[in-house]
Amino acid sequence: MDTAGVRRPGKVEVGVEKFSVLRTISAIEQSDVCLLVMDNSELNVGLDLRLAGLIKEAGKGLVLVVSKWDIVEEKDPFKRDDLAAGIANNFDFVPWAPLIFTSSVTGQNVTKIFELALEIYNTRAKRITTSSLNKWLVEAISHQPPAGLKNRNPKLNYMTQETDNPTPAFKIFGSNTKYIHFSYRRYLEKRFRRQYDFSGTPVQLWFIEKHVGHKHGVSPTNHLNNLTDHC
Repeated sequence: MDTAGVRRPGKVEVGVEKFSVLRTISAIEQSDVCLLVMDNSELNVGLDLRLAGLIKEAGKGLVLVVSKWDIVEEKDPFKRDDLAAGIANNFDFVPWAPLIFTSSVTGQNVTKIFELALEIYNTRAKRITTSSLNKWLVEAISHQPPAGLKNRNPKLNYMTQETDNPTPAFKIFGSNTKYIHFSYRRYLEKRFRRQYDFSGTPVQLWFIEKHVGHKHGVSPTNHLNNLTDHC
């Protein structure tokens, strides 16, 4: 689904423009892979960052697309690396999202967009055996055991992949899991991504007390009012 461009805060008018924001958020929820297209003259604006955050929260695949690259290359063919570093720094909360520079005028990397989308779609459907996951978990814990909070030491026992979730999601069962520090969660995800390639898509690691029910994450449409209020 293609949506009308969403303009920066302060530029959205009542009516058609606000509808485009609503339609964009609805499109995020209905998609498997989202292309966040950014104008090279207005990179890293707040709304782009916010949309990327919504895509991540929704558990969707993401490609960062910089458009009109032919204009930049004509002026400075060596500017790409500097811009890429700046974009990566601003979008550091989605380090797994590939970045691509495109031009509709020259056709640069236009077909590559579709290749990336298909690769990410297939990656999201990847299944890992329970035995492989638990072998990885044991190695990760052995390398760096989880430190707890409030003198409560978490224990991680076993791990499985959810089969009814379109986003790659994995349940790690244990005790005192609520005391796992965010830095340890980050450590596990980084190590997990090194072992299993999930480029282009968020990965959800759920820490669950044994014998306790489990719920999926919150739908991104719950943030819809917050986004439109700031436009």
